Amino acid sequence: MKGRFWFPALGYWGTDTEQYCCEKQAGVIGVQVTKQELIQQYEQYIPWLEGLSSLDEQAFRTPVGPGKWTCAEIIGHLLYWDRVLLHDIFPNVSEGAAIECPEFSDFEMVNGIAAQYAREEASIQTLIAESIEIRSQIISYLQNKSEEEFQRTFLINTSEQTLLLLMEDFTGHDRHHRQQIEKHLEKLLSA
Repeated sequence: MKGRFWFPALGYWGTDTEQYCCEKQAGVIGVQVTKQELIQQYEQYIPWLEGLSSLDEQAFRTPVGPGKWTCAEIIGHLLYWDRVLLHDIFPNVSEGAAIECPEFSDFEMVNGIAAQYAREEASIQTLIAESIEIRSQIISYLQNKSEEEFQRTFLINTSEQTLLLLMEDFTGHDRHHRQQIEKHLEKLLSA
């Protein structure tokens, strides 16, 4: 299949349906995690981010591949989507809620704003500090929700969600971008 597809279990847009099928078959997709496992995955992002603070400016501002974002732009992208969760989604989550979230429909706009912020306005230290602060607030929010609240259904635009499914998508999104950065840094170190 050609085109761009949303892989909800991976939490990102892509063009490679073959990759999606391989990851599903390998068990990366479709394995439901618990609330505590999700929180642990979100907590792991903080020390990983702290580790990036020692990067030099050039490594942080070099694209991870041809036509790809820089490490800074990827961190800015994750930061902006964390903000969407914290400020636009979480305050409206309740059983049966119909949450209108234009960012989910026009994700390219959000991605562009995030990339520009990271590229032109924010230092490495600012991006990392803001990301840790927002991520800590998300972790706190999730810790204060019961198992039952994680299973309540609601809509984001026209997509039926539960907090558990939504957060699984976002942890997959994190994983995808962390792997991009890690591969990039490995290449830089071996060069």
